[in-house]
Amino acid sequence: MVHDQVGNWILGFTHYLGRCLSLEVELWGILDGVLILLNKGYKKVQIHTDNLEVVRALSMEEIVHSDITLLIRVKRLLHSEGQWGIKYIPRECNLIADQLVKISLSWQAPLQLSEVPPDLVATAIQQDKAFRVS
Repeated sequence: MVHDQVGNWILGFTHYLGRCLSLEVELWGILDGVLILLNKGYKKVQIHTDNLEVVRALSMEEIVHSDITLLIRVKRLLHSEGQWGIKYIPRECNLIADQLVKISLSWQAPLQLSEVPPDLVATAIQQDKAFRVS
């Protein structure tokens, strides 16, 4: 999900991947998101994830003996285009992404963009905004 500083929806996306490790799922989400944002002209973005392993892997200066081609691809993209920050956030602060994951599992469709939030996500958006205010 992409939102502005106060939590207003800009766009969302789902991408059914089938069976993957949680690290791979998170990296695919970041890769898809960065490519979508670059295509829309965004060049400076703060990426939030509730996966601490991903934050650590993407924050390391060097790729140390990585067998994960996807990790290498994401790191190269983040270093070559724009300004991308990565930040760990607790799972309870990532409710919108969690809802989008559930939608992708039920739709089982390739990459889908949503300019308007799906109905199932509306409640999570309101909760997220309330959390930001408190």
